[in-house]
Order: sequence, then structure tokens, then C-alpha cells
Amino acid sequence: MLFVNKQLALATYHFIKVTAGAVQKRQYSTWAGLYTVLLCPILLYMGLVMLIALKNGNYLNVAVVLFFATSFVAGPTIYTVKNVSRNLEETKKMKLVKIPIFRKPSWLWPLLYVWKQQTIMFLMCKVLSFLLFKGILWMFADIRSDVRIAQIGLLAAVISHTTIMNMLVKHEANAVAFTKSLPVNRFNSLIKHISVLLVLFSPELLLFIATVQFNPIESLSGIAIALPSLFLVQVMLTHISHRSQSLIILLFITFVSMAMLIIAKQVILFNAVQMLVSVVIFYLMFYQTDLKPLRN
Repeated sequence: MLFVNKQLALATYHFIKVTAGAVQKRQYSTWAGLYTVLLCPILLYMGLVMLIALKNGNYLNVAVVLFFATSFVAGPTIYTVKNVSRNLEETKKMKLVKIPIFRKPSWLWPLLYVWKQQTIMFLMCKVLSFLLFKGILWMFADIRSDVRIAQIGLLAAVISHTTIMNMLVKHEANAVAFTKSLPVNRFNSLIKHISVLLVLFSPELLLFIATVQFNPIESLSGIAIALPSLFLVQVMLTHISHRSQSLIILLFITFVSMAMLIIAKQVILFNAVQMLVSVVIFYLMFYQTDLKPLRN
């Protein structure tokens, strides 16, 4: 949706504003068709997930996925139609309600940046994360009681957050890169980074905890898998260009190796080592890392 509306803002595509004069039903059907084509890969995956859920008798999950799929197309369609026909509609003065301003802690700024600047992308990543997690559970519904299935689903959800993680790294490069030249306490910075990741991934962690029926040991195992993995992805994005082929290969190798370790019940030890390595890299490279190449 962001891509389409950015294109509509260009002078080259101003002629599309003429479509606002068409019958409203025609406008909605046209834009819905466009967004269906653009979101085809995601919708196909949703269709596959619905078929698996339907086969296993998870009718509630079918309804949830169907709702998300419909929202994926209907939301951007309604927004775009309103945006295109905005100039033809009579503007009404709105009485604004003054909302009290709360001071937000500085460590939450990256999340607020992603939420405000890339809302649709953020929501799409979250929906994709949910679908990947639930899809893996449905795929192995016959052995769903095995916690390793939920752990692999959680790992897939971590990988789906790569785009959001990239936005967080870019925000750091654009907004707070100057702190690299200041005597910042690296431990405090590390805690802030991990806190951001914890808040960012809290919906998936809550879903995982609910899936394992609030078992404390298994819940902690999910946190022990998610946080180090997210932090590793952030470290990789900081030191490797997101356009680099090597990053994709590294992410793939990480996912496969961790999935194998989960199956072998050795992932917690591996994650402890992984977290240690990530923290060491963060500490040693904190002042040396040049964030300028990450701004674009």
C-alpha cells in the first residue's frame, strides 16, 4: 500500500485521480484486484494455511486467517479509494480532542519510529509471523504436543522479523549514530537493545507461552530461543548490508542449523554461546562500527 500511494503522489501518476469520477463500486473492485495481485504470494500462503487448518478441523483458525486475508486486501483498497477521491469530497472540519502527551522513554523511540513510519509493513510482518508460527503448528498437528514444534514455529517468526529489524538498524544509523562519538555506557545500550527486542517480540512470545499451556520451563525455553536469535539478526544487519547475498545465506544457515538443534534438543546451549558471541561483538565493535552505509 505504501508503494502504491507513493507512486500516486508522483506527478506522473496524477491522471489516476480521474478514476475518482468512476462509480464507487468500480473503484473498489479495481483497486481490490490490484492489491490482490500485489499481495498474491502472501495470499497464496494464507490459502495454504487455511487448507491445512481445514483439513485438521481447526475452523476457528480458518476464520482468523480468512479475516486477515480479507483485511489485507480490504484495508489498502479502502484507504487508496479514499485517498484518490479526497479532493472531490467536501472537507469537514473536525473537532479535535486534545490528548495528553506522555513522555516516552528514549529506549522505545525505535519502536515508535517503526510504528509511525512503517505501520503497514509492521502489521504485515506481525501477520506473517503469526501465520508462520500457526502454519508450522498446523503442519505438524499430529505431534503438536511436542514443544519442539512450537520452538521451530517461534524461530520462523524470528526470521520473519528481519524487515523490522532492518528498520530498527536504519533508525539507529539515521537518528542516534552520533552516540557512537559519545562516552555511552555500552552495557546500558545493550540492555536497551534487548528491551526493544523483548517488547517487539512480546506478542509472539505470549502466543508461544499460550501454546505450551503456560509451562514455565518451556516458556523460558522460548524466550531463550527468541531473544538471542533476534539479537543475532540485529548484529548481522548492523555489520552486513541488508542487500548483501551473504546476509540471506547467513540467515538461511542460521534458521536451518537452529531448527536441527531444536530437533536434537541442543538449542539452548547453542543459543547461550550465540548470545555470548553477539554480546562480545556488540561490545567490541560498538564504537568502531560505521553506521553511515546503513542510512540508505
